[in-house]
Amino acid sequence: MSPTGLNVEDDEILRPLTVEAISLLGLCVIDCACADDALPMQEDSISIALVITDIRLPGKTNVLPDSTWPNAHCGTWS
Repeated sequence: MSPTGLNVEDDEILRPLTVEAISLLGLCVIDCACADDALPMQEDSISIALVITDIRLPGKTNVLPDSTWPNAHCGTWS
């Protein structure tokens, strides 16, 4: 099974482009439009290898790797 990348982006134009770029790296992609949609991924048994997120997202919280995703690489932009 391929490694999994989590893409969290609220921009409807940028999100599919980012998903395509991550897919070209050979990763399976979980795509979320806001932090509230992405946070449950921390609780699932999915091993996240890459997290790409906008740091200003709608919703109650932001998504950044922490001890829940100890092996994840994080890329952010604003």
